[in-house]
Amino acid sequence: MTGRDFMLRMMSCHRIPERCLVVAGRRMPVCARCFGSYLGHAAAVILFLFGVRIHWALGLALVVPMGIDWGIQRWLGIMSTNPRRLVTGLMAGFGLGMGYMWGISWIFRSIIVILKEINWH
Repeated sequence: MTGRDFMLRMMSCHRIPERCLVVAGRRMPVCARCFGSYLGHAAAVILFLFGVRIHWALGLALVVPMGIDWGIQRWLGIMSTNPRRLVTGLMAGFGLGMGYMWGISWIFRSIIVILKEINWH
């Protein structure tokens, strides 16, 4: 298995060709929604490291448009567009990414508190 194949499996995107963005004449290996999600996750991590925080409820709310867009497409048969998939993926990825960072941060802070309480050096 090549490194590219491994990365594509790890990304677990359906990669339906008509849902993938085309950049400079080349089709991307992931769909627009997944690509937006990956960008949103990356932006959340970078901004979190620079001190940007959002309320958990806003992070959760940012996921809702993607769920609605996906649900309308899945159950009503009304197809979404790649720009909408990209934007809703970006929003959801950012919201989830901030949530992950909050969670990771909380775990590390909790470990530090515990270690201080037992006088860990």
